[in-house]
Amino acid sequence: MSLASLAAIVLYPQADAHVGDLIDTLDAVDTPSGAVVEGTFGLVVQDGSGLHWVCHEGVTAVGAITSPDYVRSPTGTWISRMTNPLEMRDGHPLWASEDLCTWVPVPGFDGRIVADVAFGPDGSVWVATADPDGSNSLFHGADVNSLVAVLTEPGSRFLSVAVGAGVWATSSEGDTALTLWHSADGVAFTSHPIPVDPALLAPVDATVGIADPVDPDAAWVVLDPIGVDQILAVSSGGAVQMELWHAPDRVTDLSRAADGTIYAILGDRHPWQVTPTPTPLTDLPDSSGLDTSTRLVLAGRAFVNGVLLTVSDDFATPGSTYAPSDISGPLACPAGSDQALVCEPLWATLEPRLRARTDTGDTGVPAPPPPITEPEPEPQPCGCAGTPASGLWLAAAVLALLRRTRKPRNSPMPSARPPKDASPA
Repeated sequence: MSLASLAAIVLYPQADAHVGDLIDTLDAVDTPSGAVVEGTFGLVVQDGSGLHWVCHEGVTAVGAITSPDYVRSPTGTWISRMTNPLEMRDGHPLWASEDLCTWVPVPGFDGRIVADVAFGPDGSVWVATADPDGSNSLFHGADVNSLVAVLTEPGSRFLSVAVGAGVWATSSEGDTALTLWHSADGVAFTSHPIPVDPALLAPVDATVGIADPVDPDAAWVVLDPIGVDQILAVSSGGAVQMELWHAPDRVTDLSRAADGTIYAILGDRHPWQVTPTPTPLTDLPDSSGLDTSTRLVLAGRAFVNGVLLTVSDDFATPGSTYAPSDISGPLACPAGSDQALVCEPLWATLEPRLRARTDTGDTGVPAPPPPITEPEPEPQPCGCAGTPASGLWLAAAVLALLRRTRKPRNSPMPSARPPKDASPA
């Protein structure tokens, strides 16, 4: 049984996760028109008129539990990605949209596991596959309709791809054999092994968290063993790999500001400034994701603290903060679009759940049944009684494991924020 199926059974016997049975936030993306929050219940899009909702059902199967990953190009194209064939809309792992209103399938990937998607600064598309058997490839194209394999590795699974001034990718051969790939031109690739401490518990993943937007030979890679994570500063096209920080927790998001400062989210909760000295940003609320392209944008922990979105202009203290109840309604889209046909009818179900989450502090998870009045059951071998409380503990554990599948952001373009010691033009 998959973790997603187990979560569905424990948390929602009649699963309806995408329309608010669980109100939580996962990641944030900043755009020229405003921030976009990825949530368990859909996307929340900020513009000059407020916050608007886009449902996941435009790209997922009805009743899907897990949430898609989304990436946005510098020119405004969105791609969604799903890895569970049972939860994909019409069996397509990738869908693309120019306006978040209408989605079209990306051709060529049906039946495949897509590990990652990234956009280049020019808007070109990169896709990495991770099928368990057979050859896997990096695909590249000017758009979603022209993707062709540019690097194929039999027996390997690609784990990530990121594009800045250069192109970077990681792959795995077994549980602990990791390879870092680099190309300065997107055509010719070189590879370097990523050393893994034999004492680390397997499996170990490696993700390119940031591709330097200026230096084609530099990147930052997150090593992800069981337990705590390690950030590597990579230079010389991958030949030099130096430990930047052995983090005290899991690195679940990573982003670089225009002045070169690196920021992270640890453990799906804590915002940190990583460079020049690792420092927790204690004045900011617990958050699950961040973007530093023009300012510090944080996806809150709506399930825990009721915060949907926080925007910080000084990268240290909260500026504007938004709650789920600040969402005004569905994103307005033309009649006949996926958003109009699929999402708008679901708003009546979602809206009261958003209001309840903010007004009463309700987490969105159904309350446990009344206490058992019969004699307590004997402790189980694990040492925990078979009570509703233990069921909630299991639910929390499953949620934590599901959230752990998220990885640092692959930011395709440099930030527009001026350096701290410079004045805006």
